Amino acid sequence: MKNFLRSALLLCSIISTQQLFAQKTNQDSSKLLSISGFGYGFNSGKLNTVLKPQFSTNLGIEYRFKKSNVFLMGNLDLLSFGYYQDYSDQAGNPYRIKYGSSTFYMLEAAPGYRFGGKHVSFYGFIGPGVGLTNLPNVTVNTQLLTATQTNNYTWTASAEAGLGLDLSLGSGFVIFLQGRYMHNFSKVQDQNVDLFPVFLGVKSNISAVLGVFRKKQAALIVVPPKV
Repeated sequence: MKNFLRSALLLCSIISTQQLFAQKTNQDSSKLLSISGFGYGFNSGKLNTVLKPQFSTNLGIEYRFKKSNVFLMGNLDLLSFGYYQDYSDQAGNPYRIKYGSSTFYMLEAAPGYRFGGKHVSFYGFIGPGVGLTNLPNVTVNTQLLTATQTNNYTWTASAEAGLGLDLSLGSGFVIFLQGRYMHNFSKVQDQNVDLFPVFLGVKSNISAVLGVFRKKQAALIVVPPKV
């Protein structure tokens, strides 16, 4: 409950800060939106005996192209799990963790397509990703009677596809609900990693950032003098 309240307060502060950068943009112009969400990374099958979903978060940006329903989205997902170790990953070590904590740091880039009305819209996306998985281990020293936890980090490639719903509340403020399927190409405890992250959060219009870059770009253009 404390983690939920802490995340809710953080989310409110992010919204307040982002609203300072929001601006009204023409429908025919490109847009840039920030993404902040929270949810769970569900799984299924035998992997569910190893990884138990916990409160997770994601951050990202979404670029909507000018005069088009096509968009490009980049996300950083921090998927947290309770970790039940079936066997030790360390050679010659008979000890394993009964209950630990594991985190998947997943970075994805996905093009997508949006359809719907002004206030309610649906979208789909598909794309690749790369990430870092953290799986804990335990090392026991029987002579010193000590146990030390070590974290094993492993790189993994991923692929994902998903669907989402946007509810626009005006002034560049959007509430979104998003669900997707994510496959990691590395295994955990010899089990295939198929995840189903679900996130609820907000998108804020930060297109003013694009205006700053356009002004800087225009300032660099040198007009030759007339002869």
